[in-house]
Amino acid sequence: MSQPEQPRSAPGTEIHPAVRLLWRSAMGSAAAVLLVAAVASLAFGFMFQSRGVLRDMVALWPLAVLVLWATRSFVRMQVLLLLLAALFGLGQLASLSMLGSPLRLTDVLALPTLFMVMATGPKIAVVAGVALAVVLLLWLLRPRWPRLPALLAGLVLLGTAFVPGGWGHILASRAMPEGEESPRARIAQAGALAFLLAENRGRQVVDAERVAAIVGGSSWRLAYEGPRRNIHFVLLETFWDPLRLTHYRFSEDPFDPRFRAMVEQAGSSRALTPHFGHLTANAEFESLCGLPATEEGAIFVNAMHNPMPCLPRVLDGLGYRTQASHANSPNSWGRDNAYAQLGFSRFNSALSFEIDDTDELFLTDASFYRQNLATLEQEPGRPLFNYLVSLSSHWPFKRDRKRRPDVIKVEPHQAELTDYVNGLHYSSKAFADWVEEVLRRDPDALIVAYGDHAPVVTSSQEVYKRSGFSMNNHDRLTDEQLLDLSGTPLLVIDGRKGVRDVGTMPVSALPDLVLDLAFGGTVALPQSSVLRERAGRVQARRFLGRLLAGRDGQWRSCRTDNGEAADATCDAARRLLQDGEVLRDDMTAGDTHFTRLVGLPKEKKEEPMEIASVGCGVEVTNFGPKDIALGNGFNVQKDSGKSAMWFNLASRRGNPRIRIDGEEVPLEMNGLFGAAAFQAPGFINKAGEHKVYVVCDGADDVAIGSVYVFAPGQARPSRWKDSDLDFPLALSASSLRGGADQARLQAWAPRAACSKAGWRAPVKVAWSVPGASRVRLLVRSSDDEEFKLWSGGSTEGTALTGEWGHGGLQIRVEGDGEPLLDLKVDDRACRDGAAAAAGS
Repeated sequence: MSQPEQPRSAPGTEIHPAVRLLWRSAMGSAAAVLLVAAVASLAFGFMFQSRGVLRDMVALWPLAVLVLWATRSFVRMQVLLLLLAALFGLGQLASLSMLGSPLRLTDVLALPTLFMVMATGPKIAVVAGVALAVVLLLWLLRPRWPRLPALLAGLVLLGTAFVPGGWGHILASRAMPEGEESPRARIAQAGALAFLLAENRGRQVVDAERVAAIVGGSSWRLAYEGPRRNIHFVLLETFWDPLRLTHYRFSEDPFDPRFRAMVEQAGSSRALTPHFGHLTANAEFESLCGLPATEEGAIFVNAMHNPMPCLPRVLDGLGYRTQASHANSPNSWGRDNAYAQLGFSRFNSALSFEIDDTDELFLTDASFYRQNLATLEQEPGRPLFNYLVSLSSHWPFKRDRKRRPDVIKVEPHQAELTDYVNGLHYSSKAFADWVEEVLRRDPDALIVAYGDHAPVVTSSQEVYKRSGFSMNNHDRLTDEQLLDLSGTPLLVIDGRKGVRDVGTMPVSALPDLVLDLAFGGTVALPQSSVLRERAGRVQARRFLGRLLAGRDGQWRSCRTDNGEAADATCDAARRLLQDGEVLRDDMTAGDTHFTRLVGLPKEKKEEPMEIASVGCGVEVTNFGPKDIALGNGFNVQKDSGKSAMWFNLASRRGNPRIRIDGEEVPLEMNGLFGAAAFQAPGFINKAGEHKVYVVCDGADDVAIGSVYVFAPGQARPSRWKDSDLDFPLALSASSLRGGADQARLQAWAPRAACSKAGWRAPVKVAWSVPGASRVRLLVRSSDDEEFKLWSGGSTEGTALTGEWGHGGLQIRVEGDGEPLLDLKVDDRACRDGAAAAAGS
């Protein structure tokens, strides 16, 4: 029987494959952008305008065509478009809500610094997330093999749109609304991707004519013949007044009473900072150079290419010793380069401090200020410019609670805010102690201190929202709220005259404030002199995409979208910012026309900035694991496969290394915790004792103890014989996983030791864990500590502690990498038996 003939499309009605490709990719692009726009409306209350949505659709369409053609999979194309649209659209809004500024491509340069301040857990999560994203991206872009070369070529071509200042920037800039200052409004009107490309300006080359128009006939000369006071200039990390959070009540003032007294004596003094919750380096630039920082990421990282006549260099010209101190890595935010360009002669980074007391990752401010005091009189008779950037009040606001317990309660309770205000309590106390000692030694010293930004307490900013701040839409913030969010404590201690009220001013006005107070108004930065001559008494602050203008101590916001008539103060503030940005671009990364036009002397060849160091060393209080099974890796890291040792530290200096036999690896340190990771260590294949050494260049290696590699049946040498371990200890257990009840564990200790209160002696543990091919034992002394690897082996085995075993010792049993049991040594029977024997 013949098959019925299949119906055919009428001639001329078939859709051409190219048309189908373009139509399906356009639908995919539209669906992704529209879905993200709907989520933005629901989650952030943000409405993309129709032209912004259309521009994002068009911007994603070429990628959609390429991926659909190469993969022939509509599903994979759609997933990729959804991810990209969410990254560009929702990522922008999340950044605006959390940090007050949109995402920019230059933010990528800040990722190493952000990664550096993360704790170990978040770091592991980030690495795992990136790896997962790469795998997902490779799967989504998996093409048909004949089309792979064309896919790669197309991706490279589309990627050139992201070259700074390139064709993508040029096209996107044409879509930007003219005269609109709010990033939120610009994203809504132009689209998230167009905004990202338009902001990707790259290096801004400024021609001489633009600089000359600003400079006019101004010239500058450094001349001062008079006394030179010691100057201390302090950036207080994340110092902001929590009492502005009116929804919350605090059991006591978060500021130390002496710090609060200084704030009250300062009256209306406030420093208006450039950013909310981040970019300390930009506040530093403004406070040292008197120019507005960029909005496109950290200027220290992106643009510091030329020597600049900033506060350190001007003071150096007046004979000052100029030192900067910040107890973080020297390359954090590019400070090792930036400080040299600003004119510092010495940089005291983490390498020049003994890390002896930490809060999570950071040296405490108390230790930081104490060690700074030791540097003040290194060159007696020479005036000092002492610039400090504090650190321990930095996000994520963690503390060593044994040394610094909570003293302030917050109602209603909010965990992150509680952490912040208690950290602020200790940091403000440390600063007040330091001020008292500086003034005791030098009653005429000038001290100027300011906070760099308000805190990011939670990613949702709920503590601000509940206190009436519109964090999802900054255009709704009142002028006073803008000033409250931007304004941080500004303390000016004028020697014997005490604290002075200097009013509210942008951070960029601080260099000339310092120079005015130190030299009676006879010295100023050259760029500040030019800008003040043009702007008169007007000051300007851009913050959260809004422009704040100040004149004679009165501040107000300047809006472009409310139909207000032109205002002379706002117009002058805009010109001041524009002029400052031109000078900044010329001086930081341009051709430095300004230097020539104002008659600055050519830079003489200077000595390179000294990055100071106190040498290398470490004081180890404990380390482990100390017992290793022959031929087996220990504490194997899932991401790298390396065997890792842990170290508890009392103090550290520099960059020590760890050596076992002939194998040497860096000691990676966070706070007072260290780790040394060995790739396929050879010593695990040699039974016996292996000495552990701390290694520093230029010094003898220092032995800190031993690890023991045991063959089956071997035991660690000890003053206690195996026959001494004669008392069976009770083990209270709690199951962490199903099947753990099949595990069998026993423990013994010397009766002569465990019968005494506070005993320390070896504890022997024998285990049998059916079904587990690899068993690990982890230990800790109390609930306050983390579990650390002690020993391990196969299904059955024994392990012996050193003479650190004790009653209450906690043991975690892992089988094949999964926690099975938590055990606790119970020595009551041993002690009760001894007491009964003594009584009889």
